[in-house]
Amino acid sequence: FSHFDTDSLFTVATSSDEDPIVDFHGNDSITIQYIIGYLDCKDTLIDTNAFLLNGPYLDSISVIFNCDTPLTVGLTFAFIKQANRWYWDYNEDGVYDDSTIYAVPLYAYDDTIWHDFPSRGNYMVHLIAFNDLTGCFYEDSLTFTIYVIDAQVTTTSPHCYNNNYINISNSLDWPPNNNYTINYGDGQTIIYTTYYDSISHNYPATSGTNNYNIELIIHNFLGCTDTATTTIQIFQPTAGLSYSPDTICPPYSIMFVDTSSSDIPLVDWDWTFIGPVTLTSNGNDTANVNFTNPGTYTVQLLITDSIGCVSNAVGPVLNVLNFQSSFTSLDSTICKNDSVHFTSQVQYADTYIWNYGDGSAWDTTINPVHQYADSGKYTVSLIIQ
Repeated sequence: FSHFDTDSLFTVATSSDEDPIVDFHGNDSITIQYIIGYLDCKDTLIDTNAFLLNGPYLDSISVIFNCDTPLTVGLTFAFIKQANRWYWDYNEDGVYDDSTIYAVPLYAYDDTIWHDFPSRGNYMVHLIAFNDLTGCFYEDSLTFTIYVIDAQVTTTSPHCYNNNYINISNSLDWPPNNNYTINYGDGQTIIYTTYYDSISHNYPATSGTNNYNIELIIHNFLGCTDTATTTIQIFQPTAGLSYSPDTICPPYSIMFVDTSSSDIPLVDWDWTFIGPVTLTSNGNDTANVNFTNPGTYTVQLLITDSIGCVSNAVGPVLNVLNFQSSFTSLDSTICKNDSVHFTSQVQYADTYIWNYGDGSAWDTTINPVHQYADSGKYTVSLIIQ
């Protein structure tokens, strides 16, 4: 079944049935070619202009989307033939909302109707065309979905610098398997190829209060894009501590003072003193610790603010001295007026006071030499500070 189109034969339908039933669309003269065969024998009958299809006829409806005005949709057809009036139904209520009427049927007409739909979602539109001269009509419909791309990005402030979750799950009408881009506002822009409801991101551990502008860019298969922004506030305390002196003799108590900085209140202080014996003091911004065991101690302070952000500080090494007076002499028995050499075995002392037990003046030399003028038994003592 064919018709001539610009002087060329154009096939519009075929059938291998003996008595076919064929649906025709159009308004042209139809030529029928009938071929019968048995084995290799064939015979052909051609009936030119066998019958005329009365209009109207229209090409299939298609839809045009506009990213800037997504609810305004263009409904178009390539041509409509031999129709003098046609009607649109946009909401499946059986009432035709828009019409085009001419006095006589047009041979061919192409048209695009722009219609404002109320919201995103699925729609079916109907188009019916009439030819009042022939009494024929033609009806077509189209189902389509209106997408209104809407990027949404949220986060809960304030946050610590690490493990911040950026939520994008409320974004609408974009396939989750599409790429999307997040600019975190800290110099990092990441293109994602896998969809996540929320994404964890670590910000720089910068002291104080820092505001970052987050930007989410999404796009759908129509090529439409949308951008959403939000601001996240990052808090980071900075731990600090002080104490004096850093070299002591046991037993000795030292007051350790918190010198931390934070833009929001601190709620916890954990003091740790790591040495021959590990000591702790928790819960206060100061710690008064008594050291009785000699050795070297590392002082640490871990602070926590009211939203759970933490910071750690390590102070100068604390030296708890093994401070005991001790000395030696190579001589224990000497002759009168001989010299005796004394050698101190003390570390870290600033002052040495020797008492030779013979009534002579005290000596402050570190490793002194002394003469005894009279014979006798003497007790020598050393005081250090």
